[in-house]
Amino acid sequence: MQKNIVSLKIEEIKGDSMDIIEKDGHMTLRMKSGFDAHAHFRELDQLFFTVPYSARQFACAVAMPNTFEPLTCVRVVILYQRSAEKYGQENDQSFRVIVPIYLTDEITPMIMRTAHAAGICVAKLYPMGATTQSHKGVTAIEKLFPVLSVMQDLDMILSVHCEVTDANVDFFDRERVFIHRHLSVIAQKFPSLRIIIEHVSTKDAVQFVMDASDRIAATITPQHIMLNRNHLFMGGLQPHNFCFPIINSAEDQMMVSRAIFHRRFFLGTDSAPHGKYQKYYDGKGGCFTSPYALELYAHAFEKLGALEILEDFSAIRGPDFYGFAPSENMVQLTRAEGIIAQERAIGAHTMAVPFLSGHMLNWRYDAAS
Repeated sequence: MQKNIVSLKIEEIKGDSMDIIEKDGHMTLRMKSGFDAHAHFRELDQLFFTVPYSARQFACAVAMPNTFEPLTCVRVVILYQRSAEKYGQENDQSFRVIVPIYLTDEITPMIMRTAHAAGICVAKLYPMGATTQSHKGVTAIEKLFPVLSVMQDLDMILSVHCEVTDANVDFFDRERVFIHRHLSVIAQKFPSLRIIIEHVSTKDAVQFVMDASDRIAATITPQHIMLNRNHLFMGGLQPHNFCFPIINSAEDQMMVSRAIFHRRFFLGTDSAPHGKYQKYYDGKGGCFTSPYALELYAHAFEKLGALEILEDFSAIRGPDFYGFAPSENMVQLTRAEGIIAQERAIGAHTMAVPFLSGHMLNWRYDAAS
């Protein structure tokens, strides 16, 4: 029986330790440092620039393995993780990075057992051609069944980019079709497998999680809460609002926004920086959200009347699903207007345009302690 998302109440989620302080007309939020369950740091020479944006606001990030040379090897995954943590710890000595292993047609159950023994707790499924650097992705989901069986036995997490690449499927329906055509089969065949639907963008994905067992969860980005597909075209084409999966209808946006009240939906920025000329001339998909991530979520949550669940959404639910304790570090946000910068560096000679560049936000990140 489907559960009506409209009926969800704040009481259905866990309480939190966040303080909302109002003094002399000013509002401050003090809460646990967050967990970004979906981020992109890009190639090794860019880590120096991209990782600190996340480490400034989060205690932990899951760094996606779709780098220029996808992270398909256990040893390379570990090296990438150590490099990312090194650059993050220059800002915060407790910054932790989790890196999934990239699934391919050639991956074997033995490789997955080796990955698990090395401390890798998650694997990422990209359908071939679905998004940036998915050229080594999976061509047929059935090829993964032996690997998924081992993952279920080892209690590993399957992180899924839920889009089909069939040219006959409408671009705005790619997530819906993947869920009905493939993910429902995986969930039925491997009922104990922990699965995360990354960056949900449709009401179908939200409802799938709502109807599923506690073994299935999803991440939500700021862009899929704040925008719908009209924002791709207002004032001309808006390349910095284009991402995978694509921003969808107003109805889909409404359902994704309501899903923040449910405990199996948690923060995943999907911050995906591209050089500004790649966005303008190559049409690269991805929203660069990490420099202002918490401010974006706070801005959106305030408009949704949901500030009191921001800590639970950003710092409690994700770690709980992954199976570890939330951070004891604290961060602070102050209600103060500020303009998002026009550009930020993501490399020695590469500038990127942050999501909603030039727009006003109602919250400012202050500090971590």
